[in-house]
Amino acid sequence: MMLNVQPLSSNELRVLPEGDRTIKRVKSFGPDRLMSADEFEGIPGARLFYQGYWYECTSSVMWDHTILSHYRSDFVILPQRDQMPPPEGAAP
Repeated sequence: MMLNVQPLSSNELRVLPEGDRTIKRVKSFGPDRLMSADEFEGIPGARLFYQGYWYECTSSVMWDHTILSHYRSDFVILPQRDQMPPPEGAAP
């Protein structure tokens, strides 16, 4: 699947009452809706391999207010224990 993947800018990161968190997050833009994780139901989200790490989709929303309608999806890096080997053919 072709996606335009970008790191979240500092003004898009969530700041918690306890302070800033250094959890890596990325966003993507593409033509298809991705499966979002549902922690309560135990459903994993779509996974993305980016810059040597696996990320899990936390939301995927249609942006259809322009001619270039697309889905914006947000991802959070998976914990080290959940990291898997890179997919076959992935750049190191």
